[in-house]
Amino acid sequence: MRAESRARRGRVAAAIAAIALLAACASARPGDGRRREGDGRVVVPDVAGLPEAEAVKALAGAGLVAAIERSGRAPTGVAAETEPPPGARVPAGTVVDVIVGRPAVDRPAPEGDARFDALARIVDEHPDAFVGLYVERGSPVVVLGPDAEEEPWLPRLRAAAGRAALRVERCARSRRALEAVQAQVGTRSWATGPVAFASYVDASTCSVRVVGDLSDADARSLTERFGSRVTIDRSGRAARTRGRGAR
Repeated sequence: MRAESRARRGRVAAAIAAIALLAACASARPGDGRRREGDGRVVVPDVAGLPEAEAVKALAGAGLVAAIERSGRAPTGVAAETEPPPGARVPAGTVVDVIVGRPAVDRPAPEGDARFDALARIVDEHPDAFVGLYVERGSPVVVLGPDAEEEPWLPRLRAAAGRAALRVERCARSRRALEAVQAQVGTRSWATGPVAFASYVDASTCSVRVVGDLSDADARSLTERFGSRVTIDRSGRAARTRGRGAR
């Protein structure tokens, strides 16, 4: 009986240890995107080599605020480095400057180029279907809204693009929804003080890009209010896109 009791106690202890181990593993899942330290700080993830939008998403997932800065030293549209650097332990909500190669997208062809003018007209005349148009590596990219069907538009878009290698993407937000966000950003209700900035609907990131010399406090306030609906660009220079103009 004593031996059986000891064996039973041993099995119970082993089960408790296994449960504790599983709980520890679950709390450290690599997919949760956030490494929290015991003092409430988070670890800056390594986003070098990621496209701009993915780098911003990774930092947001870690509980940090991304602020884009342009540099000719980095590959176009790709994150090169961050400040604070990867691995740094910082308070949650810290603003992390992300050095990204300029420009985020190529400049559109000059006015009068029939390919891009024809595509721009289609996009501008149907705001319920399209978010915008931008040019990447010399090729036009048309961005559809969340509810637009792609197939009915493809023949017209391909005809308008001519020989250019057309690409079609989809945004989870409509242009009207992003324009509403742009209008809210324009009220400056998030600003902690006087601030000069420009904003526009950026089809390439499916967000409203806010360009200006924003303070860390303003960047945090803007992100807390609008989340991924805005992209903060503190470089003082924005890549041009076809879509609604800056405000």
